[in-house]
Amino acid sequence: MGVLEDARVESLAGQEFPGLTRVWQSLHAVHPSDGNGFETLLLRLSRALIDPAYDDPHAWIAKGRALCLDDAGQVVSQLNDPVQLRRVATLLGNDIGQMRLRFNSKTYLPGPDYRDDLRWMWPSGAPQEMPALAQPQAGAADPSTVPPPRVTQAPGARLCRYPEWDRLIGTVRPGWTVVHEWPPDHLGAHQAETQRSGMTDAHLQPALDANRHARIVQALRRRGLRRLRAGPLNDEGEVLDLDAAVRAATAHGQPVRLDGRVWRRLAPQRRGERTMLVIDASASSADRWLTRSAESLSEPLSEPLSESLIEPISLLQASCQVAILLARALHACGVSVAIVAFSSEGRQAVSVQRVLDFGEPCSARAMDRLKALKPAHSTRLGASLRHAAQRTLEAPGTGAARVVLIGDAQPWDIDIHDPRYLSADARMAVLRASRSGVRASAIVLDPSSASAAVRIFGAGHCAVLRSLHDLPATVRHIDL
Repeated sequence: MGVLEDARVESLAGQEFPGLTRVWQSLHAVHPSDGNGFETLLLRLSRALIDPAYDDPHAWIAKGRALCLDDAGQVVSQLNDPVQLRRVATLLGNDIGQMRLRFNSKTYLPGPDYRDDLRWMWPSGAPQEMPALAQPQAGAADPSTVPPPRVTQAPGARLCRYPEWDRLIGTVRPGWTVVHEWPPDHLGAHQAETQRSGMTDAHLQPALDANRHARIVQALRRRGLRRLRAGPLNDEGEVLDLDAAVRAATAHGQPVRLDGRVWRRLAPQRRGERTMLVIDASASSADRWLTRSAESLSEPLSEPLSESLIEPISLLQASCQVAILLARALHACGVSVAIVAFSSEGRQAVSVQRVLDFGEPCSARAMDRLKALKPAHSTRLGASLRHAAQRTLEAPGTGAARVVLIGDAQPWDIDIHDPRYLSADARMAVLRASRSGVRASAIVLDPSSASAAVRIFGAGHCAVLRSLHDLPATVRHIDL
């Protein structure tokens, strides 16, 4: 309402003193490239209402112009009625709420600079922490995407910048996203709030099931076998070497001496590998996990069905169960494992929480960290995958490097309105990781997200998990 009232007053003043309008227009220097945060959108709307030549592609700005300007391009006739002004402000404010844009009333100052709310020209003398300018400079970070004080001021966070693929312009924006990596000890400060997160020992109890653990280890070991040619002449393998068999068959009757070795044996090949499990801890992970009941299982159970499969649990609780099960099984196969959880609040506030580091055992402390996770914020998947791939490459080891997403694989963030933007960026992050030697795959817990996961990871690199009973079969179908 304040922005609209400023526009109304300036329009009245400009009718009486046209030179004022020209002066004020020169002070509106905001541009669409300055960002899509709430304060920036207010600045862009202010310029759109005073400068007819200003072109802004944002749908919210176009709606504001349509509601406020008459046929002559004036706002007086549309906003002179207080009831009408309040109605327009309510409509535009509701759209801001639908876009989930954050607004900090304590630090907000009207802009451009010549507009005043009695705090600049008439200071009260009380100490106030305010930015020097309310208007962002060209190329500066979007004010709405600056992380909250608890992220920027708390010690221990490591900041990392990563590029982002912009499908609209078909290029990579270098250093566009900022990842805040938190050490495992950061979760200790939240353990007192564990009860509010709803994560208890009972929710992680399936991770301690010995029978399920053995089945997953067996599936992983079979997945990790590689074929070796039989060594000695009298050594028989377990798998037919098709290349050797074809050569032996085509050389029949020819004066060629054959050694008769047409078999291959299987040998484990897991040592030196490292895998990072990435848990989606966004607000959508608080949704209920729709698991299959005992009656809907299509195959007989080889283990008793845990009560946790029948009682409703959240996607985050299910992701933690899957993560600790896979981590224990991969450790048993000689693979170095790490677990992280991520969420985001815009491109400059992607939070990655380390739960288990490479080389660290799956102890009770790791279980406590999982219980301290809470669903919050959004899902900027591309930046999280880039960070996970980079950390996996930096981990010690000479074998294969893998990143496995556990969640719903639905990218979304508060500063993006194009539904395909973040999916295209996540797909590009997967391709870049593959070129650098890191294979990415996904275990999807929400069947409705299967098509989105296929577009990002590829058909052969994602699988839908409907119950923990299916986890061994899922392991055999994706690259783990």
